[in-house]
Amino acid sequence: MPLQLRQVKDEDGVVLERLVQLYLHDCSKFSHQTLDDHGLFLAETASFYTQDNRHKAYLFWLAGRLAGFATIEFLADGHMMKDFFVLWPFRRLGVGEEVARIIFEEHPGPWTVPFDEANDVARAFWRAVVYRFSRKDFAEIRCVDGQLALRFESVPRPDLTGFQGTQPRFRTELNPETP
Repeated sequence: MPLQLRQVKDEDGVVLERLVQLYLHDCSKFSHQTLDDHGLFLAETASFYTQDNRHKAYLFWLAGRLAGFATIEFLADGHMMKDFFVLWPFRRLGVGEEVARIIFEEHPGPWTVPFDEANDVARAFWRAVVYRFSRKDFAEIRCVDGQLALRFESVPRPDLTGFQGTQPRFRTELNPETP
C-alpha cells in the first residue's frame, strides 16, 4: 500500500485544522481540555506551521486516504515531536511507526518525543517506535514542564531499510505533489 507524506502547505490549512480538532478531542481524555463557545478546542492555526520556520507539519495518506498528521518543532538542542495523530481506521497497521521513522530520518540530530504519561497507548507506541528506531539507544527523561519524554539521536544510516534491518511495510513517497 502506498504511504504518502508531505509537508503542510498554506492550501492544506483547513484540513490540518480539522485534523487537529479530532486529535485534541482524543487528547481531551487526558488533558481535560474543553470546547470554546464555538464548539472548538483552542489550537494553533495552520499558518503557525506554514509560516514559522521553527515548526513544521506533515499530512500523510495511506492508499490515497487521509490518515493523519504530525507536527515538529526545531529547538536549539534538536527536534521535538509536538503532535502526532493517526486516524482510527489506520491505527495498528504500522502507519504511525513508518511516518515517525521517515520524519526522524529526514531530520537527523537529537530528538525529544514527549507524551502524556497517563496515555497508556501513546506511551507504549512511542517507547516501541523509539526503541526500534534508535536501536535501543535512548533515554527516558522528564521535561521542564514535568512531561515524560524519550530522548535519542537520529543518525543518518544509509544501510537502514526499515527498523532493525527489515523492509518497510509500505511503499513511501515523501512530499508528493498530490495525495
